[in-house]
Amino acid sequence: MIDSLTKTEIFNNSTFIFQRKTGYRFSADSLILSWYIFQYINSKKINKIMEIGSGSGIIPIILNKRGFKGNIECVEIQKNMFEILKLNIKEKDISLKINFNNAVLYLEQEKYHKDIKLFKKTAKTLKIPSFLN
Repeated sequence: MIDSLTKTEIFNNSTFIFQRKTGYRFSADSLILSWYIFQYINSKKINKIMEIGSGSGIIPIILNKRGFKGNIECVEIQKNMFEILKLNIKEKDISLKINFNNAVLYLEQEKYHKDIKLFKKTAKTLKIPSFLN
């Protein structure tokens, strides 16, 4: 699998992330979004977040790099992206701070039913396409 990946350096080459050579690749949008998320979670003193659709793990990795010390639960349903996510988290040695699992397994756990219900309602209101709707 690693042969089909590139190693992309960010933050003046102090951090890198593996991503596919073709197909989905993160862009500046992820960097900008992570800045807003970091500002929000710091202003609200939030110490636990969940990212649905984590992809390669770019946002949790950036949040960690920016100094977020809370817990991040990453959910990714695509098996190939899930494998890249695991590789990136392992490479950063931040696996103690970030929990990840396949979305199907997460979504079947009882503690997420309330979150899924809220997500479905929000997604329907905002007209966000989702396999949960």
